[in-house]
Amino acid sequence: MLDQIDQKLFNFDEERKTFSAYQKQTLEIYTSRDYMNNSKAPGIIIEIREFQVKIIDASERLKAVLIFIEDAKQKKGHHQLINNVCKDMEVDIGNLKDFVKSAPTDIKHLLETLSEMKMGSMPDKNADYFEQKDQIDKHINELKNVDN
Repeated sequence: MLDQIDQKLFNFDEERKTFSAYQKQTLEIYTSRDYMNNSKAPGIIIEIREFQVKIIDASERLKAVLIFIEDAKQKKGHHQLINNVCKDMEVDIGNLKDFVKSAPTDIKHLLETLSEMKMGSMPDKNADYFEQKDQIDKHINELKNVDN
Protein backbone atom coordinates (compact mmCIF):
# COMPACT_ATOMS: atom_id res chain seq x y z
CA MET A 1 0.00 0.00 0.00
CA LEU A 2 2.81 2.40 0.85
CA ASP A 3 4.53 1.53 -2.41
CA GLN A 4 1.36 2.43 -4.31
CA ILE A 5 1.09 5.77 -2.55
CA ASP A 6 4.79 6.47 -3.06
CA GLN A 7 4.55 5.64 -6.78
CA LYS A 8 1.46 7.81 -7.26
CA LEU A 9 3.04 10.74 -5.48
CA PHE A 10 6.22 10.31 -7.52
CA ASN A 11 4.14 10.31 -10.71
CA PHE A 12 2.34 13.47 -9.60
CA ASP A 13 5.66 15.16 -8.92
CA GLU A 14 6.88 14.20 -12.41
CA GLU A 15 3.63 15.49 -13.89
CA ARG A 16 4.01 18.74 -11.93
CA LYS A 17 7.48 19.19 -13.41
CA THR A 18 6.05 18.59 -16.89
CA PHE A 19 3.29 21.15 -16.26
CA SER A 20 5.79 23.71 -14.97
CA ALA A 21 8.06 23.18 -17.96
CA TYR A 22 5.13 23.46 -20.40
CA GLN A 23 3.95 26.65 -18.73
CA LYS A 24 7.41 28.23 -18.84
CA GLN A 25 8.43 27.01 -22.30
CA THR A 26 5.10 27.42 -24.06
CA LEU A 27 2.51 29.52 -22.29
CA GLU A 28 4.73 32.17 -20.76
CA ILE A 29 6.42 32.98 -24.06
CA TYR A 30 3.18 34.40 -25.40
CA THR A 31 2.96 38.16 -25.19
CA SER A 32 -0.07 40.40 -24.97
CA ARG A 33 0.32 40.98 -28.72
CA ASP A 34 -0.07 37.23 -29.31
CA TYR A 35 -3.32 37.26 -27.37
CA MET A 36 -4.57 40.23 -29.37
CA ASN A 37 -3.56 38.71 -32.71
CA ASN A 38 -6.72 37.34 -34.35
CA SER A 39 -4.85 34.56 -36.11
CA LYS A 40 -2.92 33.35 -33.00
CA ALA A 41 -5.48 33.95 -30.23
CA PRO A 42 -7.87 31.07 -31.06
CA GLY A 43 -4.99 28.55 -31.04
CA ILE A 44 -3.64 29.98 -27.78
CA ILE A 45 -7.08 29.74 -26.17
CA ILE A 46 -7.42 26.10 -27.26
CA GLU A 47 -3.94 25.37 -25.93
CA ILE A 48 -4.73 27.00 -22.57
CA ARG A 49 -8.06 25.15 -22.27
CA GLU A 50 -6.40 21.80 -23.01
CA PHE A 51 -3.72 22.58 -20.44
CA GLN A 52 -6.41 23.55 -17.95
CA VAL A 53 -8.21 20.21 -18.52
CA LYS A 54 -4.94 18.35 -17.82
CA ILE A 55 -4.42 20.32 -14.61
CA ILE A 56 -8.02 19.69 -13.47
CA ASP A 57 -7.61 15.98 -14.24
CA ALA A 58 -4.36 15.82 -12.26
CA SER A 59 -6.01 17.71 -9.40
CA GLU A 60 -8.91 15.23 -9.27
CA ARG A 61 -6.54 12.26 -9.32
CA LEU A 62 -4.51 13.87 -6.54
CA LYS A 63 -7.69 14.32 -4.48
CA ALA A 64 -8.40 10.61 -4.96
CA VAL A 65 -4.91 9.77 -3.68
CA LEU A 66 -5.42 12.03 -0.66
CA ILE A 67 -8.73 10.28 0.09
CA PHE A 68 -6.94 6.93 -0.26
CA ILE A 69 -4.24 8.10 2.19
CA GLU A 70 -6.86 9.30 4.69
CA ASP A 71 -8.69 5.99 4.39
CA ALA A 72 -5.42 4.13 4.99
CA LYS A 73 -4.79 6.24 8.12
CA GLN A 74 -8.25 5.41 9.45
CA LYS A 75 -7.76 1.71 8.75
CA LYS A 76 -4.40 1.84 10.51
CA GLY A 77 -6.13 3.43 13.50
CA HIS A 78 -8.77 0.71 13.51
CA HIS A 79 -6.12 -2.00 13.26
CA GLN A 80 -4.26 -0.41 16.17
CA LEU A 81 -7.44 -0.42 18.28
CA ILE A 82 -8.04 -4.06 17.41
CA ASN A 83 -4.45 -4.93 18.35
CA ASN A 84 -4.82 -3.10 21.66
CA VAL A 85 -8.07 -4.93 22.44
CA CYS A 86 -6.43 -8.27 21.58
CA LYS A 87 -3.51 -7.52 23.90
CA ASP A 88 -5.94 -6.55 26.67
CA MET A 89 -7.86 -9.78 26.10
CA GLU A 90 -4.64 -11.78 26.35
CA VAL A 91 -3.95 -10.16 29.72
CA ASP A 92 -7.55 -10.79 30.84
CA ILE A 93 -7.35 -14.43 29.73
CA GLY A 94 -4.07 -14.82 31.61
CA ASN A 95 -5.66 -13.34 34.73
CA LEU A 96 -8.68 -15.60 34.30
CA LYS A 97 -6.43 -18.67 33.99
CA ASP A 98 -4.63 -17.65 37.18
CA PHE A 99 -7.97 -17.15 38.93
CA VAL A 100 -9.30 -20.53 37.77
CA LYS A 101 -6.10 -22.27 38.87
CA SER A 102 -6.15 -20.70 42.33
CA ALA A 103 -9.95 -20.87 42.86
CA PRO A 104 -10.09 -24.42 44.32
CA THR A 105 -7.38 -23.59 46.87
CA ASP A 106 -9.03 -20.26 47.67
CA ILE A 107 -12.42 -21.98 48.15
CA LYS A 108 -10.82 -24.56 50.43
CA HIS A 109 -9.27 -21.80 52.56
CA LEU A 110 -12.55 -19.87 52.68
CA LEU A 111 -14.42 -22.99 53.79
CA GLU A 112 -11.83 -23.59 56.54
CA THR A 113 -12.14 -19.97 57.69
CA LEU A 114 -15.94 -20.07 57.63
CA SER A 115 -15.92 -23.37 59.56
CA GLU A 116 -13.79 -21.73 62.25
CA MET A 117 -16.17 -18.77 62.31
CA LYS A 118 -19.15 -21.15 62.59
CA MET A 119 -17.57 -22.77 65.64
CA GLY A 120 -17.11 -19.25 67.02
CA SER A 121 -20.83 -18.56 66.54
CA MET A 122 -21.85 -21.23 69.09
CA PRO A 123 -23.10 -22.17 71.68
CA ASP A 124 -25.15 -19.04 72.50
CA LYS A 125 -25.73 -15.31 71.95
CA ASN A 126 -22.46 -14.45 73.69
CA ALA A 127 -20.37 -16.21 71.00
CA ASP A 128 -18.13 -14.04 68.78
CA TYR A 129 -19.99 -14.67 65.51
CA PHE A 130 -23.48 -15.48 66.80
CA GLU A 131 -25.17 -12.63 64.85
CA GLN A 132 -23.49 -13.75 61.61
CA LYS A 133 -24.34 -17.46 62.09
CA ASP A 134 -27.01 -17.54 59.34
CA GLN A 135 -24.76 -15.68 56.89
CA ILE A 136 -21.86 -18.01 57.68
CA ASP A 137 -24.05 -21.07 57.00
CA LYS A 138 -25.28 -19.52 53.75
CA HIS A 139 -21.70 -18.84 52.57
CA ILE A 140 -20.58 -22.34 53.50
CA ASN A 141 -23.43 -23.89 51.50
CA GLU A 142 -22.73 -21.67 48.50
CA LEU A 143 -19.01 -22.51 48.50
CA LYS A 144 -19.73 -26.23 48.83
CA ASN A 145 -21.96 -26.00 45.74
CA VAL A 146 -19.18 -24.20 43.83
CA ASP A 147 -16.60 -26.73 44.94
CA ASN A 148 -18.67 -29.62 43.52
